[in-house]
Amino acid sequence: MPWPLDKSAAVDARFYARHPTTFTVTRSYYTARGRGFDVTAAGAGSAAMQVEIAHYGYQRLRSLIFLEATSRRAVLAVEESPSVLRMGRRWEAFRARGTGQADLLFVAVNKTPFLTLSTTTVHVFLDGSSSGERAPDFVVHGSYHRDAMTVSSSGGAAVAQIGKKSTLWGALVGEHTYTVRVNPGIDQAFVLALTVILDQMHNVDHDPYYYHHSYRSTRY
Repeated sequence: MPWPLDKSAAVDARFYARHPTTFTVTRSYYTARGRGFDVTAAGAGSAAMQVEIAHYGYQRLRSLIFLEATSRRAVLAVEESPSVLRMGRRWEAFRARGTGQADLLFVAVNKTPFLTLSTTTVHVFLDGSSSGERAPDFVVHGSYHRDAMTVSSSGGAAVAQIGKKSTLWGALVGEHTYTVRVNPGIDQAFVLALTVILDQMHNVDHDPYYYHHSYRSTRY
């Protein structure tokens, strides 16, 4: 299988390591442009990424910009695709500035049945090929609401674990914290993007600003 298992990083060499790595992803109250996420490396606690959320269009679709924490350079852009139902909703991930097929890295499709809270299933297709009978390249499985999920390759091998810390205060205000453990040789940005997508699949924004303003995110 090619990226993200080919011992290289598709978006930035900083997000590839030959040893296990752990990150903390926190959905914070506000960034300069609204609610977003902070990503820090475990141990040293150094900032790795920041993620900004924007909304666009009459359907209030979400757009996520992943920024390298120090340089504020965009490394990934993720967009929600229109869908009436929760099941089948797609999120498309692109290299930093791209929006075309050539820059599409993967598509994440929510396969969790409607009204199901005990399990989480997300199929991930590389290069956006999610139609027909093709099997997914990766699967996120486990339970979001039970705070434990695993990212596995098509062969069933686990490549990352995503845990969620749940608190009553976080549930009330929409602040969530995730612990992300990435196996050696896996593109960390790929797994971190899936973590934020999982959050957005399961949560609505609590910030009233979003219900009165709509803007298209600006790619850096």
